[in-house]
Amino acid sequence: MRRMVLAVLVVGMSLTLGGVESLCAMQSESRSEVTIRALAGALQGDTDVEVRRAAARALGEIEDVRAVPALGRALEDDDDGRVRVSAAWALGEIDLRSAPPALISALSDGDSKVRQAAVRALSEIRDPAAYEALVDALRDDDPVVRRTAARALGRRN
Repeated sequence: MRRMVLAVLVVGMSLTLGGVESLCAMQSESRSEVTIRALAGALQGDTDVEVRRAAARALGEIEDVRAVPALGRALEDDDDGRVRVSAAWALGEIDLRSAPPALISALSDGDSKVRQAAVRALSEIRDPAAYEALVDALRDDDPVVRRTAARALGRRN
């Protein structure tokens, strides 16, 4: 219920929980589907950076794999590094079996904070591609990214 209220606030809707439930019933969708779709829409389309950041974080809190495509697009395409950091964090919160390509690509982002967030997220994913990406991050230009990758690899072993 807390996540639904957060989602409603994030996207600026003025619907009550009953209104959301009615909307779900009309569209034959679950509340979680409507929530994810609304948050993904805010993440992709809102002009306010703080709304996009909050939407990404809320999608991470929901921990639903259906949010991965929207988070991946934000990680690749958003102009604001803070939104990309939030998207990387959110991907790390979702129980993924394999590393999304956007997360691995984020290790080449021009913003070292985005690369560091990508390393942290990759450290939560137990697959060979994530491991290889963490090893590659040991050669990053930024010492904080390298240190984060080394710690992540140390925790894996």
